[in-house]
Amino acid sequence: MKALVVGRWIKERAVQLNLFENEGTRLDVFNLRTALISTRVYIVLLTFAVAILVLYTALYGNTQNITIQNPSQMTYEILFNKYPTTLLCRCSQVTIPYGKFISVFTRYHPICSSFFVSQTWINMLFNPNISYYIQIDFRSSASGLFQLLSSYCSFVNRSVNDALDDFLSNSLLSMYVLSSQSLDIQIQEESLFVQTSTANSIRRLIRLIRNTTYSNHLQPALQTSSMAALYFFPDGQIASGVLDGSYIQTDGLQCWCSVSSNCSTAVAFFDLYAYDTGGVYISPTLPIANLSGFVVGCYAIESLLRSTLECFFDKTCLDTLDRFFPITSITNFDVLSANQTRFPRQTSIETLINELFIEEWSTVISFSSYYQQCAPMSCTYMYVQHNNVLYILTTLLGLYGGLTVVLRLCVLYFIDFWRRRSIRSADTNTIVPPIERVRVAWRRAQINTLQLNLFNTDKARTDALELRVGVISTRIYIILLCLVATVLTIFNGLRTQLQNVSIQNPSQRIFEDLQKSYPITLQCPCSEIAISFDSFLSLSPTYHPVCSSPYVSFDWINSIVGTVNLNFSYSYTDFHMVGEAFFSSIATLCSLAQSTISDNLYIFNQTTLITGSAVSYAELMAHADAALNQFKLNTLAEFRRALLLIQLHTDAMFSTARGNADLYTYQLVSNITQADRIDFHSVPTMYGNCSCALNDYCQQQVYMYSNGNESTYEIKFPIPNVFIGCFVTQSVLQSTLECFFNKTCLNAVQAEISSAQSINVSVLDSNLARFSSEMFIGTLINALMVDRWAQTVQYSQYYVQCAPELCTYTFTARNNALYILTTVIGLIGGLKVILKGIGSLIYGLILYQMQPRITTNNRAGKFY
Repeated sequence: MKALVVGRWIKERAVQLNLFENEGTRLDVFNLRTALISTRVYIVLLTFAVAILVLYTALYGNTQNITIQNPSQMTYEILFNKYPTTLLCRCSQVTIPYGKFISVFTRYHPICSSFFVSQTWINMLFNPNISYYIQIDFRSSASGLFQLLSSYCSFVNRSVNDALDDFLSNSLLSMYVLSSQSLDIQIQEESLFVQTSTANSIRRLIRLIRNTTYSNHLQPALQTSSMAALYFFPDGQIASGVLDGSYIQTDGLQCWCSVSSNCSTAVAFFDLYAYDTGGVYISPTLPIANLSGFVVGCYAIESLLRSTLECFFDKTCLDTLDRFFPITSITNFDVLSANQTRFPRQTSIETLINELFIEEWSTVISFSSYYQQCAPMSCTYMYVQHNNVLYILTTLLGLYGGLTVVLRLCVLYFIDFWRRRSIRSADTNTIVPPIERVRVAWRRAQINTLQLNLFNTDKARTDALELRVGVISTRIYIILLCLVATVLTIFNGLRTQLQNVSIQNPSQRIFEDLQKSYPITLQCPCSEIAISFDSFLSLSPTYHPVCSSPYVSFDWINSIVGTVNLNFSYSYTDFHMVGEAFFSSIATLCSLAQSTISDNLYIFNQTTLITGSAVSYAELMAHADAALNQFKLNTLAEFRRALLLIQLHTDAMFSTARGNADLYTYQLVSNITQADRIDFHSVPTMYGNCSCALNDYCQQQVYMYSNGNESTYEIKFPIPNVFIGCFVTQSVLQSTLECFFNKTCLNAVQAEISSAQSINVSVLDSNLARFSSEMFIGTLINALMVDRWAQTVQYSQYYVQCAPELCTYTFTARNNALYILTTVIGLIGGLKVILKGIGSLIYGLILYQMQPRITTNNRAGKFY
């Protein structure tokens, strides 16, 4: 019951609440009703305005820039966890050597640390009479194979160590501290790049050695690719010749080393000694013991690469070796353990070399060492700070005074005007024109403005002087208030301030627009700072048409070999003899160029572009062009160095093509007894007046001769700018392909090579090549046989990989209208009190000055 009474009392007080109470409302019912309605409207509007202000102030946030001097690692990590997207800590040392904070550990295949690559083992396998064993007998090649395997282990180990030394001596370029995760990603990418590039370099060098060895027909000491033969003539003269080597492969087909370097067969132990194979490496008897894993081929390097190490994981296989080699005298070795390797037993040695014999490659990063080297002097970060309760309260109190002034003035006069207008409309039945209504309203507004008295007192209702002074003071007060408000508005309107703007997950279009508008201050940190080139850049070469033509195919090359009459002595300048080596060498050079580019492209694609923040399209194109140009230069330089190195090492070797030297003897058969030996001398080949003993670049024109008939053997026509020289590769580099761009020349060549007529070949299309047909092949090689490069940069893919989560930019701007309005309203609340006080003071002064001079008549008159 008591609560009901209290509720009724509250309701009555709320209904009777009058915030505009004065003498007029107490004496006039109309004014009282107007004041009550105004109070209710005022409270609703004030509540609504306060709610909007509270909501706006609570949701609005300011971007704060914080700088911390000399942050410790712990401080950095705490800040990074809180502000990962905006934290920037500039390194005092921009270049940091990798070796200062990285350690790389490697573990190799157990074969490379085993007894089987020691000099003791190699010496044990050696036999002074190994050349008397048939080529497919393991005793013939064992010592050389393990010597080569030991060399590869040492070479790979040295190459890896050199690559790691170079890597650790290089420096990380880091303007800002990288997070532990970003650093780990970047370093692991770099470490993988070192491993991959080293493996590719070794693989490319081995491929180059294999191809140039084969194309130059270099003669192995064990005569596994060909055999020296002696020819005895009726007049007693002795001449040397070469018998091409051949193997029966696992598929039962016979493979000739002059046609392919891939010929091979499994080794075993045979009960044969000083057996004349005639160049066909087939045993007439069954092996006395088999050996798993090892093969023999045209060259020692081919034999090793195709072999496996499965024998050394098998005790039974080692026991077989014990039967033919003095292994029992050795006690410090055992079979290899399969638990020590990740590779299957049947893995080829070529695969092991391609994998650098690496079992484990571990990169350990010390972030504390990196941070110590970086040594940031300061860290800055930005965050959006939302206003707290105290700030909201103080702001609201500051604006409350201004709001009450504006609302009290506006609400009271609007309600009064509305009620009086309603009463006039109800009291009259005449229709008032709209223009007249406006005129009446304007006149009443003038009267109300002229009679406005903010200093109204009870005495002013009966005292004209009091009323006049109140009106004058009100006018002065309003003028001062408007003047101050105008000054404040102009001041805040002209004032500028630094604005920090943050945009979450900006799209590419937004970023590009911001880049155009704020190129200097825009920062959009990438969520992925290490972006691989292959994710946004593609580079593809178009090779010289000869590299994709039938001229480098097996069928074309074999067709030239098929026209050779083995019972006929050809001139060394005859295309029948030169053609096979010429096109095989071109095929090798094309293959080497393509594999070199392919390997380097693989490495290039795995390398990363490091961008801490998103870059514009123009900047990305500049980065891409620089990287691509450097890639082309490095690839070409590497290929040239490798080719030159091989040429230097083959200068002193004997070629079975006999381009650089031949074997002669001055002994006669009739003067040789059974105990005598035949002495052969190496005589350098002469090309005109040029000797291969003095100049590797000797050369002579190649001709097409009539084929294989002594009575008609003569030159028919020259092959334009095709030369033969000391070494096949060198002479090819000095030749051109112009004959094969010419239909007449090609038809003439095909007419002389009967087996080639069935092969569908056509002239090379000069429209597909940027080089002229007269261009030297050496010039083509200097361009890596590439006619043109096609490169594409996809900026959208780069931006997707960068994926900035936040963009921030700073700009200077004038205050907006809302800010100016709220600021002026907030200040008016305080100014009102001051100006009201000034107005009251002026009111008193005016009243004091005017009172003695005003007569009684003036007091009763009207003056406003």
